[in-house]
Amino acid sequence: MSKKLLGIFLLVFIISSACISLLPAAHAAEPSLQAKSISFLSDVVGVKTDTYTITRSTLQADKIVDAPSKVADLRFSSAGSSFRVTCSYVKDTLALFYLSDIDGNLKLEQPAANTVDAAKSLLSSYQQETGDTDYGKFAQMLNTVIEGEKVSKVAGDVKLEVSNTQQNTINYMWTYIDQNGVPAERKNVCLT
Repeated sequence: MSKKLLGIFLLVFIISSACISLLPAAHAAEPSLQAKSISFLSDVVGVKTDTYTITRSTLQADKIVDAPSKVADLRFSSAGSSFRVTCSYVKDTLALFYLSDIDGNLKLEQPAANTVDAAKSLLSSYQQETGDTDYGKFAQMLNTVIEGEKVSKVAGDVKLEVSNTQQNTINYMWTYIDQNGVPAERKNVCLT
């Protein structure tokens, strides 16, 4: 009788293990990726993250431009405001930051007067965070840009295009170009 009970127990254990291995990979975000995402949101974007509660957090594997990545998907809420942040990391380096599903007004440390100033501030903060001087160069290219105006200009090996595709959406895109003016389509920074 005990051999039969042990056999049933082992069979249930094996079946349970197989079922668990088939569960989807989405689960609570790794604390380090979640902390990195919150830090970026606070230190670079300027959102007062301490006034929000994280209501959902997941982590999944993905691919960005043929490179394996991890995606942290976080949802924040507070009285009168909620939003979603999706951060993709390639080799633990932030490759994509996407702020969406904004409901209400974001609680910011210092709200910008316009989108040009907001873009400059974000780029300057990100330059300080990464130490990469290209972001300072991108911010400088905005010095003569007037909000809402279409712009296309080149400074060195970078082309800036500002477009207002819809009345409420302005795109700022910096694309690296070669000496012949040919853009490197996958080597760009875009703020919308």
